[in-house]
Amino acid sequence: IPVHADLPVGNNLQDHPVVIMSYSINTTLNTNGQKFTDPENVLDYILHNKGFYTTPLMDGYMLDKLDKTSSSKYADAQDIFVPIAFERPSITSTYSDFIDKVKQELLKRTTDSSFDVALFLLHPKSKGYVRLGSTNPLKQPLLDPRFLEDPYDIEMLLKMIRWTQKLEKTASWKSLGVKLIRYDMEGHCGEIEFNTDDYWRCIIQHFVVSGLHPTSTCRMGSRRDPTAVVDPTLRVYGIKNLRVVDASVMRNVISGNTYSPTLMIAEKAADMIKCGTRY
Repeated sequence: IPVHADLPVGNNLQDHPVVIMSYSINTTLNTNGQKFTDPENVLDYILHNKGFYTTPLMDGYMLDKLDKTSSSKYADAQDIFVPIAFERPSITSTYSDFIDKVKQELLKRTTDSSFDVALFLLHPKSKGYVRLGSTNPLKQPLLDPRFLEDPYDIEMLLKMIRWTQKLEKTASWKSLGVKLIRYDMEGHCGEIEFNTDDYWRCIIQHFVVSGLHPTSTCRMGSRRDPTAVVDPTLRVYGIKNLRVVDASVMRNVISGNTYSPTLMIAEKAADMIKCGTRY
């Protein structure tokens, strides 16, 4: 096959590694699978635009800059508060990425009254890659995020856990009887003393999941940049009439969710195409 452009497509894969901290509470104000399927809740929303289905699936965000040695002014840590009790295996679960044995054990520990805090590390140093799995374009690609390959990421997630644990001491959390749902079990950190730094390092390495924010595998940059795939107008170097317009053109994963910025990339690309790429 003749090579038209030798570019580092698929390198520099960046994503937000996530650790979930689940808590039980002494109230049923949160949402759960039973409420999702209750016909009365569905009708209440359809007929009156009120009730359970108007409840946000994410109650709040908490951001901070925990790496005090970094020269960046942007947040590097994000907590997302999710008021959902994952007590039904039939609904999309926090534990869906785990092996069945672990998943079933964790589902036993959750209750109808619980919530999750998702800890997103916003600027990890570990980078992965994506490759073609075969010559068939319908086949799944080969993807390795290489989460936690850089020890920095483990230590930052440990800082985030300690940062989140401060909330457990607040009056509002105490009033809800908040109690951590532990993840450790035989073969998965159960032999390490609970709540020590080594315990949490083990939990991080066993239970980290993707934040579903993959970026940067078709990085934008100047022609002199060996890591660049597209130019500032999103045109692929060395190939005519081809642009890439999605989160893969971001040079680095951003300090937050990628949905809105990806929409803006598309809006900018549309403007450039309409204007004949004069800017």
